[in-house]
Amino acid sequence: MTGRTRCSTLTEWFFCKNPSSHREARYFILVIAMPTAFCRNFRALILGVESSPDPYSGVGIACSLRSAFPSCELVAVDRSPQSSGLNWPDFDEYIVLPTRRHLARRCADLAPCEYLLPCDDEEIYWLAANLRNSKRLLMPNLRCLRQIRKPANEVARLLAAEAPRSLLVPTNQKRLERFLKKSDVPVWRKGRVTGAERVSHRRVLSGNEFITANSRNYIKGELLQAHVEGSLEVLSFAAYRGHFLNALWMKKRGVTSRGKTWSGVVTGLSAEWRSRLESFVRRFSWHGGGAFEFIRDRETRLWLIDVNPRFPAWIHGATLCGTNLPAELLSAASGWQALVGTHKSKAFSRVIVEVAVRSELEPHLRSQVVD
Repeated sequence: MTGRTRCSTLTEWFFCKNPSSHREARYFILVIAMPTAFCRNFRALILGVESSPDPYSGVGIACSLRSAFPSCELVAVDRSPQSSGLNWPDFDEYIVLPTRRHLARRCADLAPCEYLLPCDDEEIYWLAANLRNSKRLLMPNLRCLRQIRKPANEVARLLAAEAPRSLLVPTNQKRLERFLKKSDVPVWRKGRVTGAERVSHRRVLSGNEFITANSRNYIKGELLQAHVEGSLEVLSFAAYRGHFLNALWMKKRGVTSRGKTWSGVVTGLSAEWRSRLESFVRRFSWHGGGAFEFIRDRETRLWLIDVNPRFPAWIHGATLCGTNLPAELLSAASGWQALVGTHKSKAFSRVIVEVAVRSELEPHLRSQVVD
């Protein structure tokens, strides 16, 4: 019997049996106040489990949740049967939703004991724009997402951090030249939501996609951002319906050729930063996981370069270092108590490991160069 059916049946039984009985009325109140106590377990649907060298956080979240909730049901969700993370052994089952229409329909059918954790920025923005807010969709709402799009200067001010000089593009020639004159070489070309690449001043000035005679008539979906030299640090956190849960710092040590985290050192929060995060979460009514990406320059100033509306791909590394943010989020959402793991280290590193492919997914394996 599923958790949804069982909760509903118990509630209806106590209500209909004899409402005038004080004893049964007391039990009825208990059922209403603690419906999850009668659920066998909860189901976590994790959207975005691709595990290329530039992976989503789905598999890491699954590892963290499995260590904290051994009996919960973990479901991998992706748009393609070729997604390698569908084969990860911590998943009890998988769902392939080839279109966003299928995704919307599945989200609308979430049972009371089911929770969706999206790990893809583009899917998060689409869900927020097209579905009603739900406490079982563990992600920020659309109003919040609009405020954290790059360059996110307001967020930087709230966190008492610096914001790199930036310019929305396309724009006119004079404004572009003025920006480049004040910026070091090269600069960053970024999407308002995802995507980043370093580009030279020459390419910017010669590229038609950056310059237009009348920029007011164009949708500015990209920006140029000045480069800041320094070390990479990430502040990852979890919040539930505007209530701060926990957070941690991660200093990158090893990175891939694309700048993605390979190893890092994890530390806790100071009282000052905890206060700043609590203010941010409360003001933005944050719901779900999140991460701030910073550059710390030679003068130890922090520059905010990105805000992610999800857990980072290295999140299980933080769990191994003693802070299980996905478990704290699911515990707040479901009411289930998470098991506390053993604090093994203050640092983590990624490794490559092979897994068995599910027999029904073998036909979808393809010849490809993984980079």
